Amino acid sequence: MPGDITNTTDGHRSDNRWQFVSVPATAEERTERTARDAWTTLRAALNNAVRDELLTRNPAALLRVAKPRPRKTRPWSADEVRQFLESARAEGDPLYAAYVLILVLGLRRGEVLGLRWEDVDLTAGQLAVAYQLQRIRRQLLHRQIAVTMNIYSEATSAATQAALKRLGEQFGT
Repeated sequence: MPGDITNTTDGHRSDNRWQFVSVPATAEERTERTARDAWTTLRAALNNAVRDELLTRNPAALLRVAKPRPRKTRPWSADEVRQFLESARAEGDPLYAAYVLILVLGLRRGEVLGLRWEDVDLTAGQLAVAYQLQRIRRQLLHRQIAVTMNIYSEATSAATQAALKRLGEQFGT
């Protein structure tokens, strides 16, 4: 089950919560990507040799390697989302409330990071999404969004309200 911490063969601990992260599904996708990655590494190494004047030209630059097809991401099933959230809650993950807001309400990462406590009303079960956090030219900016989204208790699930209350308790608000 996701969330189990197991020991790997090399003695390190492994968190299985992330087992649903997308990897190439077929052997053909893995082969294309592996070939492209190997060629990229070889080309970079030979470019260094040309720069150091050990080679006159880079023979890898003459090769044409097919670009791998873009990965088709498969969205999580409801059961996978439930398992992930249960695991994060059971382990006391500090980002649990953010996971709930993203997976249950469909908020974007920047919207979750831009939330302010004054936008959250725990007693009424209301949430106003008015700001988002953006990274622009290596700076984090807290910007107001064009249209404030008000999410009311009817739209928020019990899990969302519980996650927000837990976060409020964690930060003493």
